[in-house]
Amino acid sequence: METPFRRRRALVALVAAVLAAGVIAPLVPAALAHPISHPGPPRVRNLRPAFGEITGIGPMTIAAQVVSDVAITSQTFTLDGIAVPSRREGSDPSHPTIAADVLVGTGDHVAQLDVVGSDGRTGGRAWRFTATDLGVRRLAGADRIATAVAISVDQFAAPRSAGAAVLARSDDFADALAGASLAGAKKGPVLLTARDGLSAATRDELARALAPGSTVYLLGGTSALSDRVVSDVTAAGFSARRLAGSTRAGTATAVADELGGDASTVLVVNGFTFPDALSASSPAAANRWPILVTERDRVPSETSAWLQSHATASTRYAIGGAAAISDRVVSQIGATRVAGADRYATSIAVAERFTKAGATVVVASGRSFPDALAGGPRAGALDAPLVLVAGGTPADPDAFGRLAPKDVVLLGGTGALPESTEGSVRAAVVDVGGPVLVSTDPAAGSEIDAMDPITVDFDRDVDVSQANVYVTMAGEEVPGALAAGDFPDTLVFTPTEIPVKPALGQAVDVEIVALGFAGGKWRHVDQHVTYRKLDMARGDSGAAVVDLQNRLAQLGYWLGAADGQYGVLTSQAVMALQKVHGLARTGAVDAATRAALADPTPYLPRAAGDHVEVDKARQVLVIVRGGRPVYTFNTSTGTEKPYDYAGVTYVAHTPSGTFTFSREIDGVRESRLGTLYRPKYFTSDGVAVHGSASVPAYPASHGCVRLTNAATDFVWGANLIPLGSKVIVY
Repeated sequence: METPFRRRRALVALVAAVLAAGVIAPLVPAALAHPISHPGPPRVRNLRPAFGEITGIGPMTIAAQVVSDVAITSQTFTLDGIAVPSRREGSDPSHPTIAADVLVGTGDHVAQLDVVGSDGRTGGRAWRFTATDLGVRRLAGADRIATAVAISVDQFAAPRSAGAAVLARSDDFADALAGASLAGAKKGPVLLTARDGLSAATRDELARALAPGSTVYLLGGTSALSDRVVSDVTAAGFSARRLAGSTRAGTATAVADELGGDASTVLVVNGFTFPDALSASSPAAANRWPILVTERDRVPSETSAWLQSHATASTRYAIGGAAAISDRVVSQIGATRVAGADRYATSIAVAERFTKAGATVVVASGRSFPDALAGGPRAGALDAPLVLVAGGTPADPDAFGRLAPKDVVLLGGTGALPESTEGSVRAAVVDVGGPVLVSTDPAAGSEIDAMDPITVDFDRDVDVSQANVYVTMAGEEVPGALAAGDFPDTLVFTPTEIPVKPALGQAVDVEIVALGFAGGKWRHVDQHVTYRKLDMARGDSGAAVVDLQNRLAQLGYWLGAADGQYGVLTSQAVMALQKVHGLARTGAVDAATRAALADPTPYLPRAAGDHVEVDKARQVLVIVRGGRPVYTFNTSTGTEKPYDYAGVTYVAHTPSGTFTFSREIDGVRESRLGTLYRPKYFTSDGVAVHGSASVPAYPASHGCVRLTNAATDFVWGANLIPLGSKVIVY
């Protein structure tokens, strides 16, 4: 079924107009600030809360800044359609911040600010944010030792309220994995220290949390914690008791013996990796279950002997997948496996198996052990699961959300769990059942040197009229246009202006907030990348850009008019040049790109005569006339990966060979290959050269050959690919 082009163009134009209307939150530092001027109607920007932000409930201030070339004479602020009293802040009558104090309950909210200038022109903006009663707090210190202290203080707030303490080495987990159950049994914290002596912060916490003469358990032999630690503990007025074996398995059984009583349940983990043991630490601490360790393919003699001598420990769980504990070992010890596909999924599986949903969830990094090592007993005391996350984001947001916490406790500082973790866990709980993020380009945590179109892919079709992508640089909104990608599960945000002007080499934080909407459910995405200014890139303007554009056009790299604005088309042309010369495909001009501009390597066509060539390796499309390249375009071909459409699995393959353009549609075609703008087909099964909102540096299509929509309009207008033309794909 074909969608009328004018209808789709109107929708994209509407969404673009809505999104280009404003700019966001805190003002950027003066060194980065872009001169703000706005001839025309007033524009609303700097939204608080930001578009798509998830906040807590209760009293808050909603605000936005107005940018105008005349004084603002009146304003109307509403929340969820109800007018609220507002005030102006700032001394500039044409650039005031309008604020309102409101009380916000749970759910989605829409704030709207409408203003009138002294010339009678009006402006306004509405934006959506979400409030939740999910409590999120962080337990952290300046380092891992201080974080363990912070966790102890949280659990044992009253002085001398802990019954004992468990001491583990701060830089090695080998002997410490079994300590959570001991801490739970003795009603004390797990604290960390250096190997060669008792760390000052830990000594102070022992003095605060324990009564004089209390027992401090040291995990491991002298290679883990030296005798100096013992003497330091004794000198501080406590009784030091070392629990150790000749191996890490021996230390774990020594800890199990110290628990006393007849254990009915035992947890077995791989003693040479830490993640699964950390996930097991909460139920172990809560239930005083011993944690024993094994190798992947062999049960250590100490572990085997302990299991044989403790017949009452008849319920045995092996924590972790086959990569951690082999099926043979699980069978040998008579255990039931509790595992997920990886460490993060295993932590969810442990949570679902051993704890109840709806209370508290404790979150720690799955990439390092110290914070979770100290936090396991705290989670156990809260009857809460300890869930591991990667990079501050739940690996499976829906699985995390199904735990239905009322509170979340984050373990560790921002080096372990970034500031965005709070928003990620809030979103996971709020968005259960919504479309799931598959990927973003650029990827979270990456570094970019150009503000090219941003793509956000979900696991299902999303409603572009409800969705949004909101981008800021150093807190300044990046104005832009939003459209659906070639596939209805993809959003593409194309920046239209770079709001800050960093110095050469200066790093700037870029925040990408995306809202996907499908089936009445939202998905909030909040990710950060770093923009680092290079020699010349998107957002630059002036005579130097004109020179660049003229040189690219001279070399046959199409970019439209030389307008002095380094925008999408200039970036695409630079990327095509870089691809032809085998350079990094950034779309920004660096030293190597300048050298290629000065001394270019010509593209050598595969055949004589008039035709089109698609170089899949270099990802360029070339118009050839008389055996010579005339126009070279950046392109993106098939990923060569499987994909599903209407219940059928296909492969995103761009076929190689010589073909003829046999059919074309002057409009938009919706098909299994995506949304095709003005396609020109060259195979019988629908592979075409067509326009797209997203033409990245790499293969991204379902098999077609993408050009930008502007380049496609040029190809049609200049009749560069008439029906009957030959195309060589290689």
